[in-house]
Amino acid sequence: MSPRNRALIFVTAWLIVLMPFLFWWNTWFGRRLPDRQITEYLQDEKHPRHIQHALIQLGERMARHDAAATRWYPELIRLATHPVEEVRNTDAWVMGQDTSALGFHEALSNMLNDPSPMVRGNAALSLVKLSPSCSPPESWRPPLAASPTRIKSAPPSTRAA
Repeated sequence: MSPRNRALIFVTAWLIVLMPFLFWWNTWFGRRLPDRQITEYLQDEKHPRHIQHALIQLGERMARHDAAATRWYPELIRLATHPVEEVRNTDAWVMGQDTSALGFHEALSNMLNDPSPMVRGNAALSLVKLSPSCSPPESWRPPLAASPTRIKSAPPSTRAA
């Protein structure tokens, strides 16, 4: 085997390993982001996945009751009207992680009128977490969930013996 062929095999093997790793690295939301990068990602309008990554990291901090997370709360409220559905959906879920936050109630209430049923559902669930005594209006539920159909049994004369 010539040195050129060995080099080609070596480069190909490296690419076979490197490409899936790079894909995973750029799509995985579990990678911890420093504070500076969370701020950058929340304002990166060209890459919605960056916004989602920052939201997930922020949600984890909120679930741990990290007081430093409150500095991004205005960004969470701003993202409630983001044009990308997946960002609004993740944002609605994240706002439900801190039940003591002021301002989330109004943003989530407005999200109940979102065109996406997923966003409305997450907003309703987060609202219930913020205020367990309030129940979401019927308008957020999908049509099938609002009116379940009943299965009627056959009359006794037509049942098989």
